[in-house]
Amino acid sequence: MATGEGARGERIPLTLITGFLGSGKTTLVNRLLRERPGMAVLVNDFGEVPLDGDLIPGERVVPLADGCVCCGRSQDLVWALARFARGEPTGHLLLETSGLAHPGPVLATLAAPGVKEAYRLAGVVALADALHLEAHLGYPEAVAQLASADLILLSKVDLAPGVEEALERLKALNPTARVRPLVRGEGVGVEEVLFPPRSLRVLPPGVHLHAHAPVESLSLVLPGETSPEALEAWLKGVLLLHGSRLLRGKGVVRVREAPRPLVFHLVLGHLELGFAQARDGMNRLVFIGEGLDRQVLEEGAKRLFGGGA
Repeated sequence: MATGEGARGERIPLTLITGFLGSGKTTLVNRLLRERPGMAVLVNDFGEVPLDGDLIPGERVVPLADGCVCCGRSQDLVWALARFARGEPTGHLLLETSGLAHPGPVLATLAAPGVKEAYRLAGVVALADALHLEAHLGYPEAVAQLASADLILLSKVDLAPGVEEALERLKALNPTARVRPLVRGEGVGVEEVLFPPRSLRVLPPGVHLHAHAPVESLSLVLPGETSPEALEAWLKGVLLLHGSRLLRGKGVVRVREAPRPLVFHLVLGHLELGFAQARDGMNRLVFIGEGLDRQVLEEGAKRLFGGGA
């Protein structure tokens, strides 16, 4: 892989962006691309439909779907890195992990022979969700993501109470990392995100690399269209049905008489709707949680888009 380094044989700087489900990684990446166009992005989704890649506009965005790269799929990551290194010169590469990815195996892959000769780790950035911090810290992956970071970004501080307490909680969890508040990807300089001051990382002991095995994903790709009101009502029903077992939901949905599709985000009961970039005529939905009622979700989505029961 080393033969495919930058034009002058320099190693390509790589920033690892991690964080639990719904913490705002894609929002941050989109902001970085707006302010520093030309960077390449490698996106790892948890689920069969690479939806996060659709939410990041640009030609140099490559999705890694169908499971976390920390779960025996490190070879997929190696091959993707090799394709980047051997392609057009890349000034900087952003690697956005799945929200359920443990950083240990990913960092080990980046330090492996062949990879480390082509890439240099510029830093590890972890996002934390101020609205759901305590709930997320119940998952070992979230703790490991934050403990491995050089820079921790506490997102949604405009929506959450007790922000100062959350900042202190994060500083106690990782005393060597910088901790910054964030609102919709804004609040910290681009250079600090791309090249955060490196810290001494100490991963918490005893974290099982496959601790998220009970968590499952359901990916749906369906034709048709719906109304914003029907979509919101259905999503609220999905939340009522699953409660806290539904960790994350996201989707790009075609709506009648709208110039662009709607994008929705669900994070532990919090629903956000906005407009997405138009890609194709299909609706793409992903739900991640424990004990998902797959039949109810599939049949409900079919009815929502006019496909019957």
